[in-house]
Amino acid sequence: MLAVELHPQSRFSPLAALGRRQGVPSGQVGRDAYEVAQRYALGEQTREQMLESLTTWPYEPSRGVQAGEWDLAPASEPAGSFEATVGRALDDGSLTGEDYDAVLNALANRAGPESWT
Repeated sequence: MLAVELHPQSRFSPLAALGRRQGVPSGQVGRDAYEVAQRYALGEQTREQMLESLTTWPYEPSRGVQAGEWDLAPASEPAGSFEATVGRALDDGSLTGEDYDAVLNALANRAGPESWT
């Protein structure tokens, strides 16, 4: 059986070190949602801390998907949007699919059915 490492720390350590040097705003566990996911991948936060941070983060609005644009890359979204931060963290392995789904479900539950239209 092939062993797969979900969170290769060597890839994230330099980025987390940069974040530590730049400082984190008071009351937050990362400078942005992507850094929160990186710190979780490094084991600096529990899953509960990561989920609490990512489900209460003030994301920038997404520009939305226009007809025929289903292949958008996160880079085309605003830097602080959910897609550009949490989506990027999923793509690079900082978050698992299970983590990503838990964040999405929590956000959907907080927003309520009236926001689904």
